Amino acid sequence: MITIFINGERQTLAQPENLQQLLAGLAGLPEKFALAVNGAFIPAPDYSTTAVASGDEIELLVPMQGG
Repeated sequence: MITIFINGERQTLAQPENLQQLLAGLAGLPEKFALAVNGAFIPAPDYSTTAVASGDEIELLVPMQGG
C-alpha cells in the first residue's frame, strides 16, 4: 500500500498506479482542471505514463473566474 495526498487529503492506494488510473477512480472530478505532482505541472498526455509514488502530493487545480 502507498499513501499519497490529493489536495492536502491523505489517500491510501492498494497498489502503485499511474495518474490516469488514479483519476479514473476519483468521484466528482471537474470537467476542466490542471494537475501538479509535487509542485510540477503534468500535461494531460503524460497522465498514463506518470507513476504515482508513496508520499506524492497531487494538486487538482480548477480554473476560476474573477474580476
